[in-house]
Amino acid sequence: MNWIPLSLLSDIAEEINIYYSRKRITIPDVDISEDLLSIELVRIIREVLLMPRAERNELKEGNGFNLSVQAYKATGALERKHGDIAVVVSDIDRRVVGTGFYEAKLQSLDGHYPAFNVRQIQKLESNTPRLAILMHEREESPVSDNPYDRGFPASDQYGYYEKRSLCTVLTASWARKFRHLHDATRQKRPYSFGHHFVTRYLLGADLDYSRPPAKAIARWIRKTKRATPLVIDIRISKSGEGLLQYEPVLIPPGSPPLVLEALNKNEKLAEHEFIPTI
Repeated sequence: MNWIPLSLLSDIAEEINIYYSRKRITIPDVDISEDLLSIELVRIIREVLLMPRAERNELKEGNGFNLSVQAYKATGALERKHGDIAVVVSDIDRRVVGTGFYEAKLQSLDGHYPAFNVRQIQKLESNTPRLAILMHEREESPVSDNPYDRGFPASDQYGYYEKRSLCTVLTASWARKFRHLHDATRQKRPYSFGHHFVTRYLLGADLDYSRPPAKAIARWIRKTKRATPLVIDIRISKSGEGLLQYEPVLIPPGSPPLVLEALNKNEKLAEHEFIPTI
């Protein structure tokens, strides 16, 4: 469990971006894949969120929250080479739980995203409200983390966009308008991953609250050819009660195909043991 001051949220977002960039330069190009990069990204998220930020007795109620985080990876027969990420945030005090998804795409050497398919994104978005597209870039790309700035590329010539990132995010609602993902990024600057994760998912703005996490992930899996995503399970509370020990309530990693078939048919979860791997 860790205390997160509200005043440091922007620093946390930037730390996620920086740590990811540092990790990327250590990975040989021949080893780069969606799956590997997303695993490393999830490790970094967990590491940054659990960094000690301040002494609890020095803090005043209302200027932050306690947080606990677990991360899981599908194992065994269900593992696929997909780096998709599910984010589940539970607000213990308000008793609400929301789920968000990142559909990961790796940029090729020619600057395109070969795994991007607009029809796939349209199908996924119909089952996962406010889906986001996570782009693992080959080289640092311009980003705009200002909500009032549409980030048109033409402004580059004036030096307005100096911030760049190796991991960027676009909303699926925008990306689905384009046949190619690189066209979507040219028309609108993406967010840096750290900024999007903190402001849109960790703080709950773009999470799906319409269904329980287990059902939301089951609906996701039906459209991803049984590629179970990485799961980041976060719980927050101002008091910290209920965070020290808890059991995940998501699709268990390593579930046998029979369980997954049941999910596809009924969108219901059986009770199985979770295996933490990240």
